[in-house]
Amino acid sequence: MVDLPGPSAVRSIAASQPRSGLATANGVYRGAGKAGASNSEPQTVSVARDLASEPAPVDQARVAQIRAAISAGTYTIEPHKIARALLRNT
Repeated sequence: MVDLPGPSAVRSIAASQPRSGLATANGVYRGAGKAGASNSEPQTVSVARDLASEPAPVDQARVAQIRAAISAGTYTIEPHKIARALLRNT
């Protein structure tokens, strides 16, 4: 299963990176702002928008396993694991 960062993680990542070289999944973000510039909300929103526009990583092998289990009728839902993962990611 792939754990995706929540909005607070995106804000934390954006706030901790220098504006001139934010890391993204596809390379380095070269958004508005100069190195050493103050952290302004428009820049953070711009970074968040750029990160949100990138496709989420998908574990294709895991997707295939789940599809096969569903087709075979052997896929079981474990509510306690789902609840634990939801609570861990908040």
